[in-house]
Amino acid sequence: TYAGWIAIAQPFSTNAISNPAGRIWVQYTGEYTTGTNSAGNPTSTPSSSPATAPTTWLNALANSNFSPDTPNLPLLGNSNNPSSSGGLLIQADPTDGWGQNFGQNMLVADINGDQRDELIIGAPQANGGGQVIVISSSLIQQSLKDGSIINLANISAIANDVIIITPAEPQTTDAEQSEDASIAGFGSALAYDSSTSTLWIGAPNYLQSPSVAENANQNNWQPIGAVYKIV
Repeated sequence: TYAGWIAIAQPFSTNAISNPAGRIWVQYTGEYTTGTNSAGNPTSTPSSSPATAPTTWLNALANSNFSPDTPNLPLLGNSNNPSSSGGLLIQADPTDGWGQNFGQNMLVADINGDQRDELIIGAPQANGGGQVIVISSSLIQQSLKDGSIINLANISAIANDVIIITPAEPQTTDAEQSEDASIAGFGSALAYDSSTSTLWIGAPNYLQSPSVAENANQNNWQPIGAVYKIV
């Protein structure tokens, strides 16, 4: 990202005894100064200071500690990464299901207009129908500095920096074909249109009955898919 970090997901972490629901490592890769050019496009200038200059994402990945039960603590004491922690671990909420595919899709976008990228995480099988989690850039930046673990099973202290989006229940009448989002795969695809400040979320397994006569027979419903628009 322009803020100088890279996110790496492990959607299903069976080797993490403490939380097999999935996790994401966010690796600090150096400090950048962000801004906009004359055309209004975002710019990113690497720090010229040797102590805070960015490493490449490949070096960050190669030196990362993907330990099953501990945060990522790479490059300790390295001049390119003076932080004593150097990485951030985001843990999925296991109550949303161990097979939720947390981090199957990820997107970075400045959705709140603060000139810094939020991390948008898809978990298409969370609670069956899927969910999308948005984590603020300010929380990520602060957590990278202090080596925190973001545990989504307990977000009360960080509720202002985390948004959880779930698919809306379909609203149909008895005279219409019934629909169901309970296994929609919400979060299977993510896209953001900065020109309209719109987040698009794909749900390929969104179901619909083939006819009004089949509304009571859900075994015959078909996955027609849906795309949700979040403004």
